[in-house]
Amino acid sequence: MYTFCVPLKRFFSPPALIADVPLEDPWIIAERLFSPGYVGGWSAAEYWGFTEQIFRSVVVMTTRKLRDRTPVIKNTKFIIPAVQEKALFGLKPIWRGQVNVLVSAPVRTVIDMLNDPGLGGGAHPAGGGVLSKSVRCKEKLEV
Repeated sequence: MYTFCVPLKRFFSPPALIADVPLEDPWIIAERLFSPGYVGGWSAAEYWGFTEQIFRSVVVMTTRKLRDRTPVIKNTKFIIPAVQEKALFGLKPIWRGQVNVLVSAPVRTVIDMLNDPGLGGGAHPAGGGVLSKSVRCKEKLEV
């Protein structure tokens, strides 16, 4: 009598099939994987209404030391610049479902993008579009 040993991984969906499924909410994943930190850059600018542009990736500023600063999780790219722990200020807690996620406040978002234009999609969007739009939405910039 022969018994066949079939590996368990054959009963699960191959990664190629589930890799195309988008994340339900990438901000929740960011909070879980890259905390302590906050959602910032163009992701925060999009949230605060400073840009109409829709970005495919999520900017997460973190104090963690990571090897891969641009991981792709379920077809969502995360851009993860490093920040020092003393730079975790000017943040607002935002509820995403039942998870409290920190996002840079409107003023902090503009300052971050002026400090590093790459976080805003480049020098033109950070300096021109976002700044001028944030000035027009000055009620969002009040501290």
